[in-house]
Amino acid sequence: MNHLTKIKFFIMLIVFMISGTIPAEDFQGKIVYEDLSLMAEAFPSLRELEDFQSPEYREAMKELFAKSPEELRKIAVKNSGKDYVETENSTIYIKGYLYRVDEMNEGENQSIIYDLKSNSMKIIRWDEKTVLTAPLNELDENLEQMLELPPEDMVMDTPLEEDLFSMEPANQKTTIIGYECELYVGTNSEGEYTHIWLTDQNQKLVNAYLRIMNIIRDDFDSGQEPDSEDKFFTEKKGFEIRRYTGSSFSIDIEQVKEISEETVPDKLFKTPAGFVEISLQEMIEQEM
Repeated sequence: MNHLTKIKFFIMLIVFMISGTIPAEDFQGKIVYEDLSLMAEAFPSLRELEDFQSPEYREAMKELFAKSPEELRKIAVKNSGKDYVETENSTIYIKGYLYRVDEMNEGENQSIIYDLKSNSMKIIRWDEKTVLTAPLNELDENLEQMLELPPEDMVMDTPLEEDLFSMEPANQKTTIIGYECELYVGTNSEGEYTHIWLTDQNQKLVNAYLRIMNIIRDDFDSGQEPDSEDKFFTEKKGFEIRRYTGSSFSIDIEQVKEISEETVPDKLFKTPAGFVEISLQEMIEQEM
């Protein structure tokens, strides 16, 4: 799943857990992601092609997408150097009603923890040794205050962008990190050429993802039809393991590196010793 889709999935998972309907035995363990961005200039077959929606560009992308992420990384480094390659990693831990995301944010390590028993959220800023805390039921209101968002009746209506997401089966299968995956080829919502590898072998994750989509749509998009990407995952009943996306600037690869069902220690969801806690409301007051 692409970066925005992955964020959406994280949010949907949280909302689903907040609803109080996710059983503790549904999934316990971790999911490790890697996001890889390779500059298009590092690949000779793309250098002379400017229109990323042209048949020639997509044919060149198709040949490159047939290679593994590791192969593409080596080609980019060999042709243009390490500066043409960017990598970001994140790890999700799930334990019943506890949820944690470890990631880099603007060059700094941070962990976001959701404790649904106490209905609270924490953001651990490891470099600063501080922990931002907030009750989940006040989160939206405080964020609007912090961002100084205008009232709903003052927000101008803007036309919706065209949904260009479209996928067709490629009748091709392979095994990725131990899961049998099926390939779908088409365009993402922005019209960029895309390959998606889906698996239906881990039904715990598949079922969670599908139920979460329904809840987020009911809670936040009431009255709106599901978009094409939501419909795709609902119909295919698969969990995305890897996605290639090609634009005029880069080849972007989002992939799951590991899915591990294991016991997650409780200490991962607690404030580290020696860290200073500050509430979201206190931070807002300091900023204002």
